[in-house]
Amino acid sequence: MDRKLLILVLTLAWLVGGTAVAKSITDRVYWIDGDVGSARALTSQINLSAMSPGLHTISVRVKDSEQQWSAPVTRCFLCTAVEERATNITERQYWLDGNVSEAKELTPVVDLGEIRPGLHTLSVRVKDNQGQWSAPVTRYFLVTPPNEAKVITNYCYFFDGKDDEMVLGFVSEGETVFDIDASMLYPGEHTITWLVCDSNDAWSEPVTESFELVYEAIMGDVNEDNSLDITDVVALANYVMGDTPSNFNVGLADYNKSGSVDVTDVVAVANAVMGL
Repeated sequence: MDRKLLILVLTLAWLVGGTAVAKSITDRVYWIDGDVGSARALTSQINLSAMSPGLHTISVRVKDSEQQWSAPVTRCFLCTAVEERATNITERQYWLDGNVSEAKELTPVVDLGEIRPGLHTLSVRVKDNQGQWSAPVTRYFLVTPPNEAKVITNYCYFFDGKDDEMVLGFVSEGETVFDIDASMLYPGEHTITWLVCDSNDAWSEPVTESFELVYEAIMGDVNEDNSLDITDVVALANYVMGDTPSNFNVGLADYNKSGSVDVTDVVAVANAVMGL
């Protein structure tokens, strides 16, 4: 890129100053570094592209309509080197724990080798197409000791958020499936929350899932607790005597399927409970 120095027309008071007769400027010239023999016509811009970096001088003088030249006015200016801008990265390096002498090419996967457990540093720098290295960027990272192979040794679960009714179980070596007892639950929507523990005595985070429990109806199980017992006999007897208990399923009350619910159903359910 050409370096150009914008030259403003110098104040006439400096150049011609102090005359009582109106005069006009007819010519303007300049020269660089005192070389008056190379004086050139002064324009609004001066091309300094071939100028060597460093401190220089520019001198300017003007001629008036009476053919009189002013005294030259000289100013100093500094010409700096223009460096080509870097446009891309050509090299990337990294090193560990401040060992820049062991810098390696940076790839998407950094080889940590047999690095010991503990706190370490990773430093990275890049080089541009002008051959200039960036300042290194350093970050800390922690290497933890490798854990032994882990297996699940325990589990626990509870239903519907009732962690006070948690069930704890043990997993035998090689066992991958274990049973969950949901016999105390009524049919309908429920949640189960479960956790597992590994051989390092570390428990997992709890996981909660929803499920729907569906039972096949048992004739005579009028209180729908999925069990035929004396409570069904009592509830059925109360119903026959005209007292309808809560949670009473009339559809399961006609045990002998006679088309009506009466004392014969009470006797039949009682016999079934007693195993007769």
